[in-house]
Amino acid sequence: ASLREPGIQETFDQYFYAWYSPASSPVPGKVATVCALPANAQNYMVNAIEYFNPNFGHYFVTPLKTETDALDGGVFPGWVRTGQSFRAFSDTTLSTAPVCRYFREDVTSHFYSASVAECNAVRDFAGWIFETGRLFSGRLPENLDTGQCEAGLIPLYRLWNAKVNHRYTTSTDIRAQMI
Repeated sequence: ASLREPGIQETFDQYFYAWYSPASSPVPGKVATVCALPANAQNYMVNAIEYFNPNFGHYFVTPLKTETDALDGGVFPGWVRTGQSFRAFSDTTLSTAPVCRYFREDVTSHFYSASVAECNAVRDFAGWIFETGRLFSGRLPENLDTGQCEAGLIPLYRLWNAKVNHRYTTSTDIRAQMI
């Protein structure tokens, strides 16, 4: 099956919207997908760096040094740092949820999620290649309907432009510009 076949795309859309937007608020990115560490955090963290490729109009985020070195070194042409980053948990030992990452070559896009249900659902859609089940970790919001993070953590918003492109940000200004 293809994501473009009738019925499949609608099902796929529901997974995206259900995860980051409660039924009472159908606007994507209104609530936190996961909770991240504040910018001054020093322990248990990795720094996830954001890139943008104007040729595709896509964003990419990674905490992996091998990937940032390759992107910064031009191994994958067109990708440039946006200046945005966020701090995530480095492992799942602190009651955190691992973030999976999939790649889809035909649209040159990545999909990330801290939802086991979403990660499993994407695996069943044709064309998505599983890359990792533990790219980084995040805490799920205390309240999934409101996205409220526990004290000391900040919301990490997942935005989607309906073209199989995601952007993750802790910035409410960027979130407001994109939704």
